[in-house]
Amino acid sequence: MSNPRKPRRTSKPTTLKDVFTRLSPQNLDADDDTVQKLFNALSKQFEPQDILEEIWLHDIARITADIEIFRVVERSVQYHCLREKLGQLRRDATLSESQVETASRGIYQLTIGEAGASEMPGLSTLAVAGMLNELQIRKIAAIADVIQKLQRERDRIYAQFERKRRPLVIASVKTVEAQMSSPNPTGNLAE
Repeated sequence: MSNPRKPRRTSKPTTLKDVFTRLSPQNLDADDDTVQKLFNALSKQFEPQDILEEIWLHDIARITADIEIFRVVERSVQYHCLREKLGQLRRDATLSESQVETASRGIYQLTIGEAGASEMPGLSTLAVAGMLNELQIRKIAAIADVIQKLQRERDRIYAQFERKRRPLVIASVKTVEAQMSSPNPTGNLAE
C-alpha cells in the first residue's frame, strides 16, 4: 500500500454520500472503486501510522462498501416482496384500484425512494406490508442478519485500531503531564 500522507487521487471524498455515489441511481457512471475512495477518506481521517493500520482501514473500507451494497439488496428484496404481495392482493380483489395505486407509490417510497423509512407509510402500504408471508420475511431477515454480522466485524476492527492507539495516547498524556509537573514546565515543553 502506498504512503497515506501522499494524496492517492485528486478528488477526496469527505462524506459517506460522496463515497457511495456509485450506488445512487442518479449517478450510474460514477467511479467504480468505492473501496479505494472510502479507504482514502478513512486514511485522511485516521492517518494510519503503519502497514497494519492501513490493512485495518482497508478492511473497514471493504466491509463498509459490502454493508452499503447489502443495504441496496435489502431494499430491493423488500420492494420485490411487497410488490409481489400487492400483485396477489390485486388479483384477489382485496384492495380497490385506488388503494393499489396508493400502496404502489408507498412501497416505492418505503423501500427504494429517497424518503425511506423516515415517513410513515399510508394505510394501503401498511396493509400490504402486514401480509408478507414467512418466506418473504425470512428473506428480508437473512439480509438484515448479514448486514448485522458485517457491522460487528467492522466494529471488531475499530476496537483493534483503538486498542493499538490507546497506549500511545496514554503515554503521550503522561509525558505532557510529567513535563507540566516539573519545576519549569514552559522550559521543558520548549525543548
